[in-house]
Amino acid sequence: MVTAAVAGYESITRIGLAASGAFHARGFHATAVCGPFAAALVAGRLTGLGADRLTAALGIAGSFASGVMEYLEDGSWVKRVHAGWAGQGGVVAAALAAGDFTGPATILEGRFGLYRTLLGLEPAREPFENLGTRWETPGIGFKPYPCCHYNHAYLDCALELRQAHRLDPANVEAVECLVPAGQVPIVCEPRAAKLRPRTAYDAQFSLPYSVACALLDGQVDLDTYAAERLDDPARLDLASRVTHTVDPDSRFPRGFPGWIRLRLKDGRTLEARTPDGRGGVERPLPPEAIVEKFRANAARALPPARVVELERLVLRLDQLSDVRAVTTLCRG
Repeated sequence: MVTAAVAGYESITRIGLAASGAFHARGFHATAVCGPFAAALVAGRLTGLGADRLTAALGIAGSFASGVMEYLEDGSWVKRVHAGWAGQGGVVAAALAAGDFTGPATILEGRFGLYRTLLGLEPAREPFENLGTRWETPGIGFKPYPCCHYNHAYLDCALELRQAHRLDPANVEAVECLVPAGQVPIVCEPRAAKLRPRTAYDAQFSLPYSVACALLDGQVDLDTYAAERLDDPARLDLASRVTHTVDPDSRFPRGFPGWIRLRLKDGRTLEARTPDGRGGVERPLPPEAIVEKFRANAARALPPARVVELERLVLRLDQLSDVRAVTTLCRG
């Protein structure tokens, strides 16, 4: 199971790295596009497919690779199904391949393959050539906040300023965020929708709303984006005072930086910046933070005793003789 998972992580990251940033720029959700390939390898490995059948599974998965980002325009929920749909597509592709169904071996690099068809470009070769000598899995990050990753570094900065200066949000006159150009269309525009999110999903992709909530509450969690909070006058008022300026020198997408400057009503100016949000290689989360996030999320779906037992088993996953001990506990 661990080997299969790593195969999936290595493949999904490399398929994305071969056209870094290009899927999002084109309007495709990279998880939905790259995910079916990874899921096909995971399912194929777990069911014992050989190299030729795994290749066929990848070729089949290419026909399930899709998912557009138009949900950003109205805050609709469709992105929530993209990861699950990619998983289903990969499992179906592996099952078809196991039954000798065929798929094109050149699904990635071919004349009508993934990159030329969806992006109109030639993929970079390096991510595929260093497979087995360089590992991408340890570089996969954890998200400390339940919102768009682009917001995370700004939330780190906002929470840092709030705590370090014992900040009273009522004293905040204005908030300026320096944002990479590539992030602006996702979390800053259209500005009217970002200032007054229409749905919880809208709010998760709003930098102004998320920063305002961080300054007001001193934390950002699932309750931050609860539907009943979206019309809170205090949140909307502070969000209206959050603006952005494009950072021409940003290293994005090689990092996910954050920079915030607060102007206070008492005349002071406070500033914080970070080259990357917490959770990645540069600023890893401590193990206890990851476990605590698991506990908080699992408790929303499972009874307390089952959460404790699931945690115990997952933390010794590589020592289990049968992973069904874990999957049984995951069922509602």
